Amino acid sequence: MDRRFAAFAFLAAACLPDPGVPLPDPEDVAAVSRAFQASRPEGPLSLVLDLPLYLPDDEACPILAVDESDGREVWTGGCFTEDGLLVDGSLERFEGGDTAWMAGNRFRVIDPRQGDVLLSIDGAVEVAWYGDLVVLDASLATCGGPGLPCTPDGPATVDLALTLYPWRSYPSSYEVTVNGLVDVAEDEPVAVYGMWRGEESCVAEPSQGTLALEAGRPFGLAFDGAVECDECALLAVDGQPTAHACTSWLP
Repeated sequence: MDRRFAAFAFLAAACLPDPGVPLPDPEDVAAVSRAFQASRPEGPLSLVLDLPLYLPDDEACPILAVDESDGREVWTGGCFTEDGLLVDGSLERFEGGDTAWMAGNRFRVIDPRQGDVLLSIDGAVEVAWYGDLVVLDASLATCGGPGLPCTPDGPATVDLALTLYPWRSYPSSYEVTVNGLVDVAEDEPVAVYGMWRGEESCVAEPSQGTLALEAGRPFGLAFDGAVECDECALLAVDGQPTAHACTSWLP
């Protein structure tokens, strides 16, 4: 099973509004979209399970060492790749039995020629399997890799408790719960709580479910991809429904 997660970016698009229902503010749509993207479990899970896929393809940088006592992998920066990328900080990863974890200590991959940060990981993700139930705790600031891009907003900071079920059918069909805080770009920190279902039959959006967000005022998203996979979701602001908030989710 390919467990890699392609990062999606939300871009506001036009939708036909329901008669008599106001259009959502584009800034609200953008902020809610960023918060939802940062709340997804696929990115943190892929950081743990597929971490080497997001690192430079260079045998000498970052420097990889494996702890023979427990199989823990350690990548150390302070070096340049053959392609001229600067790697700084360190990463650790462990996978064994019913647990796995990843921890980054100010790890960054930078293109010094442009000054662009390509990957940034500072914090940790822990994963535990209880049969088909997957429990994730993510507390980190990250961008690039399987998460939101590093430009223009920089790392997204999350402190989330997530579940994913059932593992046997992931990523074809699975249910998600999330609870915690996300902080993206210049948006206010957002409290998030929700649950939704993902299906391969509609990669554009969750097939069903809801997400409640609190950032100074309440927002709510209701997904309906099982009815119409149209890259749109119902958005409520201050408890009042607006027209569908439509987005283009690009891999």
